[in-house]
Amino acid sequence: MRFKGLAKRNFLEMIRDPLTSLLGILFPSILLIMFVLINRAATEKLPIFEVGAILPGIIVLGFCLDMILIANFICKDKDDSLMARFQTLPLRPVDFVLAYSVPFLAFSLIQIVFTFLIGFVVGLQATVGILVAIPLLWFFSLFFIALGIILGTSGSTNLVLSLGNVLVFVITFLSGAWMDLNWLGGFGKFARALPFANAVEAGRELIAWNGFNFNHLYFIFGYTLLIIGVCVLVFVLMLKRKAISRGKSKTKKEKN
Repeated sequence: MRFKGLAKRNFLEMIRDPLTSLLGILFPSILLIMFVLINRAATEKLPIFEVGAILPGIIVLGFCLDMILIANFICKDKDDSLMARFQTLPLRPVDFVLAYSVPFLAFSLIQIVFTFLIGFVVGLQATVGILVAIPLLWFFSLFFIALGIILGTSGSTNLVLSLGNVLVFVITFLSGAWMDLNWLGGFGKFARALPFANAVEAGRELIAWNGFNFNHLYFIFGYTLLIIGVCVLVFVLMLKRKAISRGKSKTKKEKN
């Protein structure tokens, strides 16, 4: 549990910026209300914009924003030279990943639960499947947290902002949050081979509770565990590079 000290520090840093955290929690709910009201006011209602259908996609969009938040969070630590100091601590690569993941996991859980609560307010029907959908979507948030950590440790603030916005658009499009993937023809098959569409469709099926395709789980768990592994590898390489750099500096001092 060596990561606890750094995780606590990261959590406190999040609390020090309550406006950003509050907007991150509220944004998916505001978007949900907007889509539901527009659909109800429309002369021809679209099934994909019904509460139970649109809610999982909006939650995945919220995860995209969490990804940018954690990437910016890490970039700020790098700009303040805090990341360099953290690398001198007796922490393993997995400890760094946990220290940045745990606070944002708590954040994403609050985000998910609050969005579902607003969903009930605007007409979502309570089903047993929701009790499964919430932890499943929460697990999938790890994919975006890990991706955010990779972006933050590997790139600059400007890169995170530009690339992050592109990723938000691409992921939202490929998830089928706003459209039926069958409309995309062959490209829809490609989208279904990615975790985003599988997470959204799994959420919809669980909320409806009238059948579930267990193949979704292979994509959700497989891709999430893969990106977590890549995230740990990034820190392994970073710490190794730091150790080599320190070794060279020490050698130069001894020669002088």
